[in-house]
Amino acid sequence: MRDAVYRTSTPSGANLPFSARSVGHYVLNQGDDEKGQRKNFVELFWGVEGVGRFFIDGAWIDLNASSVCLFLPGDEHRIECVSEEWEYRWLTIDGPLSVSVVEALGLRRVPKPSVNCPERLLAKLANEIRDHSIQGWRMASATAYSILMAACATPESSGSSERIVPKCVDLIEANFQEGELNVNWLAERLSVNRSSLSRIFHEKTGITIIEYIIACRTQHALFLLKETDRPIAEIGEECGYPQPDYFSKAFKKNMGKSPREFR
Repeated sequence: MRDAVYRTSTPSGANLPFSARSVGHYVLNQGDDEKGQRKNFVELFWGVEGVGRFFIDGAWIDLNASSVCLFLPGDEHRIECVSEEWEYRWLTIDGPLSVSVVEALGLRRVPKPSVNCPERLLAKLANEIRDHSIQGWRMASATAYSILMAACATPESSGSSERIVPKCVDLIEANFQEGELNVNWLAERLSVNRSSLSRIFHEKTGITIIEYIIACRTQHALFLLKETDRPIAEIGEECGYPQPDYFSKAFKKNMGKSPREFR
């Protein structure tokens, strides 16, 4: 299985020093390989199950589950599946500061143990790359940075605070249609201090809770506006905005167009 999403173009007027360009989810069989390709972007690999190996600095090195490694621009991509089946996820980034960002985070070519692959964030990144607007491009870059931040974690650092964020994300994705959803609502259900929840979420994802709620609502609104003929007020209510005017203002602030203009 090879599933990948690519940025097909750069939005007019967009200019970021660091941006997401593609993301993928592969399952290879023993003997599958990739050899001899040199690429001009940064690529992060995150093992999910099984074992693969990479030729790095003149030696073959294994990438196990819950481990990460990098290829930098100009590196020769030599990859092989070692186990009977090897599942991994990957993302690529480019831009003038892409190498500086990964190096500043302490990420290197050689595989290192990390935490479980943040598959939900990677799926979110795929949806954002499919959004060809400037806002989608920016959100994809923010999510890619969050994934890089997660890659910096070690098994020893993934304590109780690490588990709060997936629970918070699950609550948001299950309840973003509720108008009363906010930080206080989440903190109460997670039995955690409001300020602590906000801080931990931002540290682990790189965005605020409110930004994530808005992103979920906006993504759902985009789908409904594109794929259905439902009234805009009805779409707004389903996305957590019971007041049509508030929905229009919030949507325009994020997308640069009103819902009607976007449709």
